Amino acid sequence: MKTKVTTVGAALGLGAQLRGTGKAPVHLMRSDLVERLALRGVALNWTALIEEGADQFSDRLEHWPEVRKFVAALSQAVKIAQEEDGKLLVVGGDHAIAMGTWPGVVNYHKAQQKFGLIWIDAHMDAHTAETSPSAAMHGMPVAGLLGEGKTAWESTTPYLKPEHVALIGIRSFESGEAALLAEKGVKIYPIEEVHKRGFETVFDEAVATINDAVDHFGVSLDLDGIDPQFAPGVGSPEPNGINAADILSALKHLKKLDSFKAFELVEFNPDLDKDQKTEKLIEEILVSIYSKE
Repeated sequence: MKTKVTTVGAALGLGAQLRGTGKAPVHLMRSDLVERLALRGVALNWTALIEEGADQFSDRLEHWPEVRKFVAALSQAVKIAQEEDGKLLVVGGDHAIAMGTWPGVVNYHKAQQKFGLIWIDAHMDAHTAETSPSAAMHGMPVAGLLGEGKTAWESTTPYLKPEHVALIGIRSFESGEAALLAEKGVKIYPIEEVHKRGFETVFDEAVATINDAVDHFGVSLDLDGIDPQFAPGVGSPEPNGINAADILSALKHLKKLDSFKAFELVEFNPDLDKDQKTEKLIEEILVSIYSKE
């Protein structure tokens, strides 16, 4: 029996330094990934594809209005998609899409500040417009989701409470975003702790803690959280990352939790992949989460 997965493509690259992430949803839709997954019991039902407008600018600050327009459209598409009978998967796109994915999920479930989020990433993604050295919006969504996005996102809505968010695998960050998360009290599992205790142990702990405090939760996986030897097709690779086998084993635990409502997969850049290594890992990730095998 196949698991039906309601899938939304979020083809955004404007939030990143390298635009190739915006190609990922269409690349995956046109590859044989859908057929391979179907043979393994996972039926992706692509209900929407949100695409960015034409790139007219060279300055990242000038991209901001287009990114805001994109995430607003994505949020609506995500709300509509959840009316389908199936699990929800959002495929990016750079990590700026999180400001569309999670407001859409939270609003659909009427779970503002009662929704939890596990954020697996090499980076904190918690900059504001005032602290970001790059002005790249894929480095700002965590701050935005916590209500600290007035300048960049033109929003001060706190979709998530800090105590309902956990970041796992962090190993590259700047002082401004670290200070914000420390002030908010967001739980961070740096990569050193992940290696010492094991990803599965840390992941299960984060899920259990958040799941006990909220009505629903989701997981956002930035592929650069995984070590580049396993996932080379990303725009911001960082060495010393999470072992792919460990993450695949841990993600299987999500199948048992009815409160798990959505999975977001971001930052795949098909232009940078090597021998389809990252694409094949994506297949294994989705099988781990959704297949009954």
